[in-house]
Amino acid sequence: MKRREFLGAAALSLGLAAAPGSARAFGNKNRLVLARLMYRGGDPGSRPSALRRLAAELIHRTSVDPAGDYLDAAPDSPRLFQSALAFATGSMDIQPFNDEEIRNLRRWLGGGGLLVVDGAADVFVGAMKREMARVLPDIPITELKREHVLYKTFYLISTQPGRTLRKPWMECMEADGRLAVLFSHNDMTGAWERDEFGVWRYDVSPGGQAQREMAFRMGVNVVMYTTCLHYKDDQVHLPFILRRRR
Repeated sequence: MKRREFLGAAALSLGLAAAPGSARAFGNKNRLVLARLMYRGGDPGSRPSALRRLAAELIHRTSVDPAGDYLDAAPDSPRLFQSALAFATGSMDIQPFNDEEIRNLRRWLGGGGLLVVDGAADVFVGAMKREMARVLPDIPITELKREHVLYKTFYLISTQPGRTLRKPWMECMEADGRLAVLFSHNDMTGAWERDEFGVWRYDVSPGGQAQREMAFRMGVNVVMYTTCLHYKDDQVHLPFILRRRR
């Protein structure tokens, strides 16, 4: 919860609070807002229903109260400060961030934001790595260790799931001991996506529906990490959880 409170305070102090009309569109200010990063170039709108589907699963599975719809925000937009968690999806190269986009993203990430880069192709993840190295030049991109709390914030997960299984791990950029950027090569959001008739838009391979379920579980874990950070690492039952996971 502290991450959301900090972002809200930062938005107000910087004059970045939403206009009254925008605030009403996303419901109560205490509800979790998921955001989609609308970068320039490429295909930022490639997974239009994925975050709605994740929000529905959060309501079904957890006590998290998400807003009714997600927020679209450009990298240089004040709207980004309405959310603590943003997803960047795509399958193509993107245009380089300009100076204002870099400054805004750096301010948002420094204030507690988490950006999930979810690629349907390596070229997109590579392009986002290139740009995020410009946003956070002093922070290296490293492999996310299996012991990280993200893998146990709600569900115990031992794999990196998604619509595909191209990479068995995620990568990250950590700032002050917390995740600031998470890189997924396996198209998690593609596994969540439905068409206008409610039919799954993409097949999940090679594991089918069981693999899709694991992609949803990872999405839930990402949200729970965003709201709770390292809460799970402080719990007295952690050794028991790890024994069960093994």
